[in-house]
Amino acid sequence: MKKTFIGLFLCASFACGLFSCQKGAAGPQGPAGTNGTTGPAGPDTVIYSLWMPVTMSIAETYVDSLGNTDTLYADTIPAPVITQNILDSGMILSYLSFIDSTGATNVVSAAPYFSSEIFQVGQILLNSINVDLSIGYSYRYVILPGTVLATNSYLKSLSREQLKSADYSFICKALDLPSGRKTGN
Repeated sequence: MKKTFIGLFLCASFACGLFSCQKGAAGPQGPAGTNGTTGPAGPDTVIYSLWMPVTMSIAETYVDSLGNTDTLYADTIPAPVITQNILDSGMILSYLSFIDSTGATNVVSAAPYFSSEIFQVGQILLNSINVDLSIGYSYRYVILPGTVLATNSYLKSLSREQLKSADYSFICKALDLPSGRKTGN
């Protein structure tokens, strides 16, 4: 009987507590918290370098099959954001910037200016035969992860060749990149 009384008492206490609770008015909003640190770029992030001066040096001088002396100029651009995944499924666009004789700044696709442009994990190797592009040229690369190529409304309908030959201002607009020409590393 004592156990029954205690059980009924506990049930009645629980029921009273459950049904007699009432929500009061909300209190004032607390102070804003601090912002966290910026995390690393995600796999869907377009990455672009600052404009970097081209600093080619003579890698080799040789005589070609016609007896002409040729000079191979080379430069290595550090690019720690180039990963194997980018090389396998993404795309890297590159540009040269220079000021012409009228004082206008020109930005063009870099590929035609080099005899080879080799993208590797962590770096870009540039080679030029008989043309030293160190004088007055700056270089920039833009990395497009594969997911950006597949989902960007401007880019997904273009082939890789069309992207490589696309005007720099079009790429900046399509990817919402700053088109200004700040230099640095």
